[in-house]
Amino acid sequence: MSEREIIEAILFAAGEAVDTQTLAKIINRSAKNVTPVIQSLMEEYSTRESGMEIIDLGGRYVMQVKPKYTDLISPIAPKELKAPILRTLSMVAYHQPVVQSELVDMRGNSVYDHIRELKDRGFIEAVPHGRTKLLQTTPLFADYFGLDRNEPECIKKKIVELSRQQSGKEGLDRWLGRKFIGFTPMYRSLVDLCGIKDYRTINAYDPTEE
Repeated sequence: MSEREIIEAILFAAGEAVDTQTLAKIINRSAKNVTPVIQSLMEEYSTRESGMEIIDLGGRYVMQVKPKYTDLISPIAPKELKAPILRTLSMVAYHQPVVQSELVDMRGNSVYDHIRELKDRGFIEAVPHGRTKLLQTTPLFADYFGLDRNEPECIKKKIVELSRQQSGKEGLDRWLGRKFIGFTPMYRSLVDLCGIKDYRTINAYDPTEE
């Protein structure tokens, strides 16, 4: 087995982003030697006819389905989050760390169920804070959004960066392409907060579901 094949297998099996140090440890090489192998794999996946791609998340790498295939695989993809839960996740992500009791005041008692599901899915974590808890997003959340860091400011900067790099909507839409995860409403919320107006919302949430 070659190092290239092992790294490819690891990324496929992981189902989440894997950092360079972890890959280097598994194949017993230095991180410096691993990086060119990963870059070569990324180039191969970008040029060959494949339904998969490898994305660089600032020193962490994830193998994922190409956005153009997300509609096709949605019937067998992981369960989507419902609109009210997405709204709760959006508020946690933008205002983090947010006090759970304050979030309940804003969103109602149903938030407790939302928080439970978001914790079970690994998107948020709750840290004890007096008689309540502080809520914040997790690295898994950042991985799904293709972010280098799990920070609200990083989310906003990424959106602005994409909007400036693209002359139209295609680039931003590509970043929003993970519809099978059901995150599109959150992107809409954050884009609005950033003051960006020229975008297209995909599968906007239904207010009647809140």
